[in-house]
Amino acid sequence: MPLTLHPFSDQRRFGFFAAFVAYLINGLSSAQRRAFARAMRASPFAVGRPDVRPDVIVIQSESYFDARRLGEFVSRAPYVHFDRVKRESFEQGQLTVPAWGANTMRSEFAMLTGLTSSELGYARFYPYMFVRRACASLAGYFSRGGYRTMAVHPYHASFFGRRRAFQHMHFERFFDIKNFESASRVGPYVGDLAVAEKIIDVLPDRDERPVFAFAITMENHGPLHLETVSQGEARSRHTLGDDAPWRDLTAYLRHVENADAMIGRLTDHLRESGRPTVVCFYGDHVPALSSVFDALATEPVRSDYFIWRNFGNDLGKRRDVSVETLGSTIQRAMMHANGVDTDTRNDLQQMPA
Repeated sequence: MPLTLHPFSDQRRFGFFAAFVAYLINGLSSAQRRAFARAMRASPFAVGRPDVRPDVIVIQSESYFDARRLGEFVSRAPYVHFDRVKRESFEQGQLTVPAWGANTMRSEFAMLTGLTSSELGYARFYPYMFVRRACASLAGYFSRGGYRTMAVHPYHASFFGRRRAFQHMHFERFFDIKNFESASRVGPYVGDLAVAEKIIDVLPDRDERPVFAFAITMENHGPLHLETVSQGEARSRHTLGDDAPWRDLTAYLRHVENADAMIGRLTDHLRESGRPTVVCFYGDHVPALSSVFDALATEPVRSDYFIWRNFGNDLGKRRDVSVETLGSTIQRAMMHANGVDTDTRNDLQQMPA
């Protein structure tokens, strides 16, 4: 009876120990390494380069999703900038991701490589472990087009093996926790607004090479049940009250407000910028709010995304997609001609290589 590579299903069928050993042996096999190499060659970013050169910013927002799908008891207040930017976006919608409550790296790798879990096989569970040589990625696509490529992550670069993996995935710079020593914390982690400021700091001047910046936030990582929630704090975020079952939701929405402020800060800056820019923002997975979801008898599985530009005349087209397709949608947003005036098109074509 074959393994399904759905861990809970395989554990129920074969038992925890048998499934664990089978995953370990198969995952470390030479056949899996060869399969991973084949998958990398099949990445949509293995070839090609951009013909036009707007700056491109991708933000993977920790545990972000639109909690208003839980019910009308969740306020609009934590999503003010998110709603505005969605209305102006090239595309927006719900996002299917290969992770729930954790396993950020799975969504991250899918976004950067354009590969599905089925294409990765056992490597889906810890893909960066398999990155031991130069491999295809969205950063590589931009690097071939003359972009400066950089990662921004207010945590340790060694975590998940990102430092090694990102070098092989064609990132030139990695701004990690050492570059956030004076940044403000929100709970144990660097706040989202500090990440927005770092992105703005690394954006180029008008006559410099374009930038591809991939930012991974940390603020909303949790565990949320260890955070302090004050009496009355829920009132501006939801109408369920301050009782114990809803405190994790209150803490979660507090962080969502800061992610919303990050969206507002960055897009306001880019509206005033002299450089055409595309921004992709998405949640890596739904938060681990099991107690809240159980109390509400629901279990959301999709996060949310938008792709926004500071040029063109976009109307927030709704498309529900999978995370591995976001890179291709960014490519379309760069090239899409709808509403782009002649001056902007010339800027896109003439940016330094």
